[in-house]
Amino acid sequence: MAFDFLGRLAGGATTEKEVVENAFELFSALFAPSTMVYVSVRENRPPEVISRCGPDVDLRDTTAQMLEVATEHAWTRSGSGFDIRIGEGPARDVLRIDEFGFSEYRERYLNLALSVAPVLSLALSNARNFQLLRDEQAKLQSALRARDATLAVVSHELRNPVASILVNADTLERFVGPGGAMADDRVCTRVRSIRQSAARMNRLIDDLLDIRRIEAGGLTMQMTHGCVADVMQEVLRDLKPQAEAKGVRIVDACRARLALWCDHDRIVQVLCNLVGNAIKFAPRQTGVVTVDCEETETEVRFAVRDNGPGIRAEELPHVFDMYWQGRDKRRLGIGLGLAIARGIVVAHRGTIGVESVLGEGATFRFAIPRA
Repeated sequence: MAFDFLGRLAGGATTEKEVVENAFELFSALFAPSTMVYVSVRENRPPEVISRCGPDVDLRDTTAQMLEVATEHAWTRSGSGFDIRIGEGPARDVLRIDEFGFSEYRERYLNLALSVAPVLSLALSNARNFQLLRDEQAKLQSALRARDATLAVVSHELRNPVASILVNADTLERFVGPGGAMADDRVCTRVRSIRQSAARMNRLIDDLLDIRRIEAGGLTMQMTHGCVADVMQEVLRDLKPQAEAKGVRIVDACRARLALWCDHDRIVQVLCNLVGNAIKFAPRQTGVVTVDCEETETEVRFAVRDNGPGIRAEELPHVFDMYWQGRDKRRLGIGLGLAIARGIVVAHRGTIGVESVLGEGATFRFAIPRA
């Protein structure tokens, strides 16, 4: 009977109620028709009766006697019965068995009950930990659902006005830009600023939605044949104005006709994130960002190097974490670019990493399979 009890505890009693019910079944068989009561005693909380059997007992008197138990897994005579303490520290539990005589026969059962008390203590601890884990998971799921609902609203409600701003800004720029019907350099500069701000808002919406898809495992890849030259052409087209504005030189050291099997747009996105980050932290006027790649029998490897301030050793393990930024990054973004880059590379069944020495720049590397 005792072995069956221990087997049930080991085989799936995952709630405190299940543990107590199993213990009561064993102890009822051993000590029936004695009165039993189980009390859970927690720090700064009144004792809680979880289960009882037999006739009613004076709970206040029983609880007072239980709280006097000081020795772990000990039993003490209390009137005509005994208490078994289970657990440690301020959170302790007591099984009280009362109203029977102490014959030698019953004392042997008592020793058996005491021998399973450590296992019962561990089972209760595990059940409580499971419950805490379930509670935390429920809170996390609730928070994720709320976040996803917010992102759905943001993507739906902001897409149209942002797109409208971009279209109107482009139209205005044609009128007030060079050769336009109402050419005005000052107005043109402001219109470009409006367009750039709207484009940043659009990218932010895309980043938030990409993170959601990555977390949900729903980032799909449209794999096609291509080459590095086509990828780098788009990267340079998108980032050259940003680099020139800061005086940073981008060096394309890739083998132009190197073949790729990838989602073209997503690999462009990875390189834009990596090169864009390198431009942000490269020194003004003297910054150099180098992109090169090579192939092996199984994969194509990219590297993006800069001559910026580098990354502290203790920060290196965190650079791909969502929303994370180092101490000296001056909030130049919201910390999603590298997390998205990692998600895209992983979706390609590739690998990504970073190397850096403080004061000597950083090198981000990623590799994707050739096929």
